[in-house]
Amino acid sequence: MASRVSGKVAPEAAGKAPSASSTIDLVESRTQPLAYTDAEVSFLLRVSKRTVHRLRKSGVLQGIYIGRAVRTPAEQVFALLK
Repeated sequence: MASRVSGKVAPEAAGKAPSASSTIDLVESRTQPLAYTDAEVSFLLRVSKRTVHRLRKSGVLQGIYIGRAVRTPAEQVFALLK
C-alpha cells in the first residue's frame, strides 16, 4: 500500500520514473509516422487527394484499412518518390 504524505503519494511509493535517456529514445523513434492519411500523402507528393485514390486503385500505392479509415504505409510513399 502506498504511504501518504499530506494527501499525496510519497515519492518512494510512486514507483520508478523513466530515465531521461529512455524517454529521449522513445521520442526519437517516433518522429516519423508509420502510415499516412490520404491528405498527408497528397501533401507529401504535391498532388490532389483524387490522384492518391487513383494511385491506390491502379496498385501503385497500397491502402491499409483500419476500420473505415485508409492509411498508406510510409515506406511506400518514400519508395514512390525514389
